[in-house]
Amino acid sequence: MLQRVERGAPGHGIDPRELETVTAELLAPGCPPTGMIRLGAYALEYVAPRAFAHTLRLLFGSRVYDVAPLSPPYRIIDGGGWLGLSVLRFRELFPDARIVVFEPEPEIFRIMCRNLERNGIGNVEPVRAALAGTDGPQTFT
Repeated sequence: MLQRVERGAPGHGIDPRELETVTAELLAPGCPPTGMIRLGAYALEYVAPRAFAHTLRLLFGSRVYDVAPLSPPYRIIDGGGWLGLSVLRFRELFPDARIVVFEPEPEIFRIMCRNLERNGIGNVEPVRAALAGTDGPQTFT
């Protein structure tokens, strides 16, 4: 079982006040459905601003992925990359880990790859596929 580790965010060190300002903008009634935001040193393309804001709060505010250090060989399998936020957080927490990230939806996959490239996130293998118990088309709910 993974243990939660209480520590500040290494790497970019996102200021909690900046996080709240950015998420408030994303949650505002007039926020465009797609766009770009700046958070700390990150430049991030988004879709679905409400979901994006909530994910930012979970990963960088509540720090739901902050777990005890990995053991070698430092590999992370991310089964739902969406826009790449989880990979950004994993890279901050585990700078030497090899990350394989799956995202099946073609346009979301492209945005995820752009977000990773734009922010200099390396040693990541993006895979445009879903993880499922059977082969073939799947319905995601």
